[in-house]
Amino acid sequence: MPIEHLTTHNLSDTHAFFNDMIQDTIYQPLDAEAFQRAFLKSRDDVDIVTYVLEGPHAIEGFISGTVVKREKAYITFVLVDRNMRRRKKGQALLRRFEDTVKHTYPDVNEIDLIFFNPVLLPWTVPHTDGHDHPGAPGVDTCSGAYPFFQACGYRTFVT
Repeated sequence: MPIEHLTTHNLSDTHAFFNDMIQDTIYQPLDAEAFQRAFLKSRDDVDIVTYVLEGPHAIEGFISGTVVKREKAYITFVLVDRNMRRRKKGQALLRRFEDTVKHTYPDVNEIDLIFFNPVLLPWTVPHTDGHDHPGAPGVDTCSGAYPFFQACGYRTFVT
């Protein structure tokens, strides 16, 4: 189960994987440029850390997060192929991200999933007539991501 950095080599397949797998979520598809901006291109004060889980035949998952000013880390997204869930692939991705933050950014003491993340993913507000919002609020509590993060030790501190 090789987990590698997102690079220009696996960017196209990962982008297609993302747009396919988010179809049953609140998140909106991203064009190639927006996907690169969100998951590949670091900026002066924000490092983007993205890993891809490549299976024998296709992308099976990915994780992306940010480290802001080398002081604060955020998880932007964890996504595992819907046919590969509950096989510890999400946990492996999460642990890889957490280990990278711990070893590369020793001044970062916590990793959050909250709207302060500088990567803004567009999403559709549930129970509306398709109203969209430019920045995801953290974790959709009605999704499978919420119990996943709770099981991995993350706690709700704002709703």
